[in-house]
Amino acid sequence: MKQINYLLLASILFFSNCSNNNGIEEMLTEEIVNITEADLVGNWDFVSLEFEGKTYTECDDQLRKKYNLTNLSFFDVTLKSELYDAPTLIYFSNCGNTTSSEMKFKIEDEKLIFNDKNDYAYLILNYNEFNGKILRLKLLKNSSILPTGGIYTLKKRL
Repeated sequence: MKQINYLLLASILFFSNCSNNNGIEEMLTEEIVNITEADLVGNWDFVSLEFEGKTYTECDDQLRKKYNLTNLSFFDVTLKSELYDAPTLIYFSNCGNTTSSEMKFKIEDEKLIFNDKNDYAYLILNYNEFNGKILRLKLLKNSSILPTGGIYTLKKRL
């Protein structure tokens, strides 16, 4: 009988010791990141811009007269460049004023942020469903010469 009591006591101590919540709280509060800077390495070509109820798949003369950045591509996305010890990309648009410059970027709070400026950012609309092939971004920068609120779709070049 003593052996059963000792076995029962040992079992209770073992299972009560194993059932503490060590690590569970940290796992539940840890941010789940679905897209990282590494997922964007490569080239991303413009597919479309959804803006003011229309979808544009190429440079539109009427839209271009009113706004810059009516198409958008990311080229040479890397985790480190010759200029910066940080993720960079070439930010490119050739509809409206041509833009082509190497910029630092980071992904934070479901946003793609350029040059550490939170006001120069895009909301990543497919952050939770990212498949590595399509990137959907909503322009957050408020400007009268940019399609603010426009949704860009970019496709990874294979």
